[in-house]
Amino acid sequence: MTPDTGFSVPRDEFGPFWPFHPSFETNLCIAALFGLSTGIHVLQAILHRTGFCWVIVMGGLWETFAFVLRTLGSQNGTVPVYYIISSVLFNLAPLWINAFLYMMAARLIYYCLPDHKVFNIHATTLAKTFVCLDIVCFLGQAGGGAVMQKSGESDEPENMWKLGHGIYIFGCAAQLCFLALFAVLMVAFRRKVNQEGGSAEGTRRVIFLEAVIYVILLLITVRVTYRLIEFGQGTGHDNPIISNENYAIFLDAVPMIVAFFLLNAGHPGIVMRGVDGNFGRGKEKHELLQDEDRPTSGSRLVWLRNNLEEWRYNYDLELRDLRR
Repeated sequence: MTPDTGFSVPRDEFGPFWPFHPSFETNLCIAALFGLSTGIHVLQAILHRTGFCWVIVMGGLWETFAFVLRTLGSQNGTVPVYYIISSVLFNLAPLWINAFLYMMAARLIYYCLPDHKVFNIHATTLAKTFVCLDIVCFLGQAGGGAVMQKSGESDEPENMWKLGHGIYIFGCAAQLCFLALFAVLMVAFRRKVNQEGGSAEGTRRVIFLEAVIYVILLLITVRVTYRLIEFGQGTGHDNPIISNENYAIFLDAVPMIVAFFLLNAGHPGIVMRGVDGNFGRGKEKHELLQDEDRPTSGSRLVWLRNNLEEWRYNYDLELRDLRR
């Protein structure tokens, strides 16, 4: 994939917004892959009644729309909204994956450990803490990007740009620190499971899910490190990393595609079955529906209705927790 292959206009006539000439075929293919994985996540969330999976679905939608806009931008480089919105969505979408990883790991702790604790901290508290830390990273990266974007309208554009650049770098560096802390938490979780002997049910599935978490942690670390190096050299079109689309494709988009499909394969609803996979919530609702949720001849519509109803119930619980 070369910067000037297969485009409708020459590079020097493409427009002032894009630092590179986006590939139509590549971006369309990536949009399709993200869209496919996101659609599978929606179906899995409904079938396994995992309301909290709206987080990964949101991340998938952001990634999909980002690459749809990049595909459109490859054909018309004079429309600024294609570049601006796609850049925002592309840069921030992985933070949704990050948050989903934290929420999934907290449920794994609740599911496997009798006391539901690591470092004497309850799984629900860990989930809220790490999601809040992820929000800090989100605000830092989004805020820093917005300040850099608006720096040209300031009376002191250079100082304004430096401020936004510093905020963005802080957001990325903080994300790396929180990922390292999360890795320590996962190691402590595994040691405690081995020492205390948590739930033996689905041990192989649990180990597989842990492996998925570690691989995605590595992929996110690669992605954040790339962004730190990229923005560390400035955001101008003369930056050799920014001006070459291949870096963003292979060091950001591809790792996130792999992460999405890994989460399809190791979906938490497959591994953590029952109410303990959702912090024990909805127990009464689960007991009420469990005798009706097996599809039999003539009852498939009832089964689907019950799955949708319980998914909505769990989704409402997630939103209620986030508002607290």
